[in-house]
Amino acid sequence: MNGWGGFEYTWFGALYVELRGDETHSVITDLHRKGVVLRQIQYGQSSVRLVFGLRDFDTVYTSCRHFHVRIRFLERLGLPFLLKRLLRRKTMLMGPVLFFAIIYGLSSTIWQISISGVKEDTVPAVRQAAAKTGLYTGAWKGLTKGRLEKVQDSILNQVPSLIWVGVDVRGSKATIKAIEKIKGVDEKSTQPHNIVASKPAVIQRVLATRGQVLVKPGQVVHSGEVIISGAMGDGAAQVPAAGKVMAEVWYTSDVTVPLKVARKGLTGSKYKQDYLMIGGLGLHLWGWKTPHYAEQLQTTESTSWHLGKYQLPLQWSIVTHHQVQKLAFTDSEKAAKAKAIKLAEQDVRSKIGSDGSLLSKTVLHTEVSRGKLYAKVWIRAEEDIGVAKPIPQQSEDKTKTGNQPTSNKAKQG
Repeated sequence: MNGWGGFEYTWFGALYVELRGDETHSVITDLHRKGVVLRQIQYGQSSVRLVFGLRDFDTVYTSCRHFHVRIRFLERLGLPFLLKRLLRRKTMLMGPVLFFAIIYGLSSTIWQISISGVKEDTVPAVRQAAAKTGLYTGAWKGLTKGRLEKVQDSILNQVPSLIWVGVDVRGSKATIKAIEKIKGVDEKSTQPHNIVASKPAVIQRVLATRGQVLVKPGQVVHSGEVIISGAMGDGAAQVPAAGKVMAEVWYTSDVTVPLKVARKGLTGSKYKQDYLMIGGLGLHLWGWKTPHYAEQLQTTESTSWHLGKYQLPLQWSIVTHHQVQKLAFTDSEKAAKAKAIKLAEQDVRSKIGSDGSLLSKTVLHTEVSRGKLYAKVWIRAEEDIGVAKPIPQQSEDKTKTGNQPTSNKAKQG
C-alpha cells in the first residue's frame, strides 16, 4: 500500500484496516463528523478499506462497535510498530548497536605506541615512564586528552637521560619522539689556555673571539704551534683563548675496491598476504600459500581509513614477500675508481667534522691486482685545526718575572 500518509503517520503511526458490515457508510459519516482524518478510502460490496492515524484508533473502534461493524487490520505502519517489531527481535536490534559500540570503543583506545629518537636501550625506560602517566597500549584516549604536556614533563622527569620529549596521539596510535642528552660534553674551560694547531696545515683564516692571533693566512704551522695566545703580554691577565682556525690540510688515503661484487637483487618472484588489522592485531584472511624463500624482502601497504578526523581501528594491510637472491657483478675499472674516490671522501669527512669542507681530490696512483683495485687518493680539505692547550708554566714565570722590580746588583751589572 503506497502513498499512505505523511510525516504524522510516519512518526506517530497509522493503521490500514478493512471495515465489514451493513453500516460501514454510517461509520465513515460518524468519523467525519468527529473530525477523524481518513485516507485511501476504497469501497467494496460490503466493506470499506481506509487508513487513519494510530491516535484516532479509540474513536474508530468505538464507532465500529456502536454500528456493529467488524474491523480487520491489514497493515500496521509507522515508527511505533517498527520499534515494537525490533524489540521483539532483540538480537537484530542489538547487532548494529553493538557493532557501532565496538567501533567507537576501538577507535577511542590506544592500540599502538611507537618510540623514536632514542637508543634501543632507552626505549623500555621511556615506555615504562609513559605507562606510569597513563599512556599505554589499551589506554582510553579520553584520559590523555588535554594532558599531553603533563605526560611529556613526567617522562622527562623519570628519564634523566632525555633532553626533550614530544607526544602525539592520532587515531589509535600514539607517537613518542625524544632526544637524548649528548654524553661526554664538558663545559668550556674557564682556565687560561692557548689555541694550538692539532696537525700540520696551511692557515686560511683565523676567527678569534678572545686572545691574541700569532699567525697570518698562508702561513704553514706544525702540530702544537700556538695560533691564538691566551697570554696577552705586557703584564695583562691571561685569558682562555677562543676562536676558529680554518686551515688547509692534506690527506692521503689508500683504498682497496673489489672488482667482483656480490649484490642482493630481486628475482621477480613474490607472494602476497592480506590482513584485517584490528588495532595492533592482524587477522590473516588471504594468501595462505607461502613459498620458502632462502632470503626475502618484505613490504607492507596499509589503508588509512578515517571517520572524520579519527582514524578507524579497522584497517586493511597487504604484505608482499619478494624473493631475494645474491647476484655477482663485475665493476669496470672506471666505476671502481669512482667508488675509491667516494670511500676516500667519506674517510676524510669523518675526520674534519661538520665545519670542514673538501677543496679538491686527486687520484695519485691506481693498480689492478687479483680482482681488486688499489688506489691512492690525495684530498685537500679545509677544517678547524684549533684545540685548547694549557699555557706553559714557563710563560707564566716569564710574565711574573717581568712584573717584579730589578735588584740593585742587576742594575749595576
